[in-house]
Amino acid sequence: MRRWVRAVEEIAGHLIVVIALLFSFRIVEWVFDFLWGSNALLFDLVPFKWLIQGADVAMFLAFVYAGGRSALRAYQGD
Repeated sequence: MRRWVRAVEEIAGHLIVVIALLFSFRIVEWVFDFLWGSNALLFDLVPFKWLIQGADVAMFLAFVYAGGRSALRAYQGD
């Protein structure tokens, strides 16, 4: 039973960090939209929203991978 508790703690910890980072990305996007508009381009090439969405996906995938490995190690007992 202790292995399950450690695995759930690992997953919960990663989930809290992911939620906090996604929320901070959203705040940056709101500030950017407020200051420069919602259709602003980064370096006149790429819409800023694409950059934020790409960062969201990359961070989510990285934390799914890291959280899954960490939870597996916690369940196995190192």
